[in-house]
Amino acid sequence: DNGDDDAKKDGVPEVPGSIAERPVVVLSARVHPGETNASWMMKGVIDFLTSGDAIAVELRRRLVFKIIPMLNPDGVIEGNYRCGLAGQDLNRQWGKPSYSRHATIWYTKHLVVTLGRDRALLLYTDFHGHSIMKDFAFYGSDEAESALPLYTVEQTTERYGHELLQAPTSASLQLGDRWSTWRGKERIFPLLVSKRSGDMLNFSKCTFFVSPQKKNTEI
Repeated sequence: DNGDDDAKKDGVPEVPGSIAERPVVVLSARVHPGETNASWMMKGVIDFLTSGDAIAVELRRRLVFKIIPMLNPDGVIEGNYRCGLAGQDLNRQWGKPSYSRHATIWYTKHLVVTLGRDRALLLYTDFHGHSIMKDFAFYGSDEAESALPLYTVEQTTERYGHELLQAPTSASLQLGDRWSTWRGKERIFPLLVSKRSGDMLNFSKCTFFVSPQKKNTEI
């Protein structure tokens, strides 16, 4: 992490607290070997985060990024489309992964749980490709509100995002305990992206309900 060096070089005041106290963002990709576009997205993210762009510098200064570029390297090497070496879809093993058969999932889950216990875990995003969907969307679950209807951008802004959308970026990163206790907080990041990405993200395509048969896709 060279966030402190960047801060000193650019003359920006250092963020209070040590690196160990900063919120964490965890990013992963390629759990499904055939979804090659996930790797291209991850490459773009890594290239940006390690660049000299002012926003990238500010992100490195305020956050710690844990990045797992490829969750299923065995499946990629073997030319599988969806499964790992054990012949199982690793993305259906998050609920109770096996240390021996789903090692990358086991270790990633352990990492996420440990980080969430020790500091503020701001975001975990796993990159996928979709066989028919154009553009991009977010898929996840609202912890206590998984059965809520899909809201429009306006409804979600009114219900969850008004304060964040009015506040500067630095304020949204300093919500502390309030962020972790917000109901429906899983919708905030997709909402912010949809309002800043033009036509690339249609918020109405985002899903915040996990069906029973896909329960094990959740950490």
